[in-house]
Amino acid sequence: MWIYGAGLGGLCLAVVFVPTIWFLTNQGISHVDTSPQSHNATSAWCSGKSNVDRVCRFKNLCFSSVYDTFLFLHGEESILDGIPDQRFNPALVDLSSVADHNTQYFHYVDAAVENLRELPHRHHIFKMGKFLLFNRFNPDNIMHVFHDDLLPIFFTLHHHGQFKDGPNLTLLPFEGWIHGEFFDLYQVLSKDEPILKLDLKEDTLTCFDEIYVGLSGLSTWYQYGFNIPQGPIPDHSLTSFHVKYFREFFQRKLNLRTTCPPNAKHGVLLSREENRLIVNEGELALKISYAFNMTMLTVSLETHSISQLIQEISCAKILVGVHGSLFILSLFLPPSSIVLEIFPFAVNPDRYTPYKTLASIPGLDLHYVSWRNMEERNSITHPDAAPQYGGIRHLKEEEQRRIILSVEVPPHLCCKDPEWLFRIYQDTVVNVTEIIKVVTEAMTSSSQDSSVGKASWIDGV
Repeated sequence: MWIYGAGLGGLCLAVVFVPTIWFLTNQGISHVDTSPQSHNATSAWCSGKSNVDRVCRFKNLCFSSVYDTFLFLHGEESILDGIPDQRFNPALVDLSSVADHNTQYFHYVDAAVENLRELPHRHHIFKMGKFLLFNRFNPDNIMHVFHDDLLPIFFTLHHHGQFKDGPNLTLLPFEGWIHGEFFDLYQVLSKDEPILKLDLKEDTLTCFDEIYVGLSGLSTWYQYGFNIPQGPIPDHSLTSFHVKYFREFFQRKLNLRTTCPPNAKHGVLLSREENRLIVNEGELALKISYAFNMTMLTVSLETHSISQLIQEISCAKILVGVHGSLFILSLFLPPSSIVLEIFPFAVNPDRYTPYKTLASIPGLDLHYVSWRNMEERNSITHPDAAPQYGGIRHLKEEEQRRIILSVEVPPHLCCKDPEWLFRIYQDTVVNVTEIIKVVTEAMTSSSQDSSVGKASWIDGV
């Protein structure tokens, strides 16, 4: 094992091979299998005061699949501009928009370009074009996909001047995961097919012509509670202009309508099929529909694609559901819409506000309200479930009793607090009468704040 300072020049050649040069094309990106002697030196230009806000541009940055690290190939023509003396304190750049998370740090190792022939790489590949290196923070969760990845990527491209009627960079998600079910959303922001770390050949040194590292934090508005309990990012910079600009581009790229049909009047109920169920979901949808004279569409990730969900939500008058990741699609709600978030027993809405914070951005003209189940008898818990889905049988009996008797989850850090998981994964019999009252008040307020007449909102109340 080598360490920084010793470099890689002292490693012995493990495999003897005769290099050849050849070309092929993959989604429009040129690949060149080169000899070690033909490599150019690396250069870097960085700006920013710390790993949290720093972004860098590299020429000819290389990734070694043998050592699982990036290499900065030093040579006479190398340029290093803006690289701090203490680049390991804690890192040069964050690979995610989630600030200063210790699993998201970017590092490289220094190596002399003339010593490449001593390294045990069977292949040397050069990828032409421009690339954006980043980590998907949690690609299985649609809230994280939009908040932590897609929005930051979109504004990072603009920051670097690499967006003109669409992206001019190919994405390099490099956290090591497979494509995942939402991968097509990343493709929208990539000039060519995104390249995963898993796509790179084994025993290969892959060098990138021009690579940008780091994501803009301009569009993030929420922190998840790694150091302090979760909550809005103080003085975040996201505005209604940013949201509208992003969503209009996304809707066009997904071939979705950007204007609603005349007299469109429907609501959307976000359904869940495995946990956090609304036990009387059918009754809730029917009575909202009757009370406000509108069609209620029940949708879920199991029954609808993300494109279909966005299409329905983009013209909805009301969005209803239990606290969960699909509420991130309130990004696409039209002005004057109602966002109603339901919270299970013992879960205080004031402590979990990613969607309230989003809806409250001036200029979006969204009206956020919440309803909390205050009746324990209307709650169904699952103590025997797996711990990540609220099970508590793995805990000591005394701790189980304390959680069961508690009437409010106390402030906590992310991400495995057993009391939080026990309560958030409850099923709930909602009080439909109370919810109708909450929605009526919100719609009245909405119609007073907009140019839409009150009658058009609350016919039938």
